[in-house]
Amino acid sequence: DYLTLDRKNPALKIKTDTGNSNSCATNCNVYSLGTYIARRGGYAGIHGTYFCPTEYSTCAGQTNFYFYPVYNSFTNTMINGERIKFTMEPIVAFDTANKPYWFRRTDQFTSEQDFYNDFKTTSEAAGGTGVLRSAISNGPGLVENKVNIVGEYTLDEKQATVKSYRGALAWKGDTIYLLVVRGATVTDSAAVMTAMGMDY
Repeated sequence: DYLTLDRKNPALKIKTDTGNSNSCATNCNVYSLGTYIARRGGYAGIHGTYFCPTEYSTCAGQTNFYFYPVYNSFTNTMINGERIKFTMEPIVAFDTANKPYWFRRTDQFTSEQDFYNDFKTTSEAAGGTGVLRSAISNGPGLVENKVNIVGEYTLDEKQATVKSYRGALAWKGDTIYLLVVRGATVTDSAAVMTAMGMDY
């Protein structure tokens, strides 16, 4: 299942949202996807970064803590910005013209400020606005420049073997895709993205 969005549509504003307006170590707010969309008057959305669920013993004392950095577009705050330099998964960001930018590893940045500086330079060099509107780190990466790269990341057992609903954010040219692949492992999902000709 997928939804396509024309990034050049002047009415479109791609944003990332979080339950908390600041970083949160435990007992962080978690809402349904529908609540996130409705509370911002949104048109559509897709689930984002992983968080520590209560049933995981390793999450003791970190209930609903986000594993990866994510930018709250409504407060202009990077949640878990201090984790940028430790996060091996990709980060995707959008400027105020909805132009997407792919960075293979979040830890290529030494700090939150380093990410902002590099994003501005990268965006302006690509003809973008240089102004960050949204950003989210998650993993694994599936496709880079039309090439399946999922094998370059370490998958956990569930990602590698469990066939489930797999969400993805992708783009091809100026079309942004929000996708759910049914009955798929993460490896299957990457194969679907490649077959669909996604750029990233």
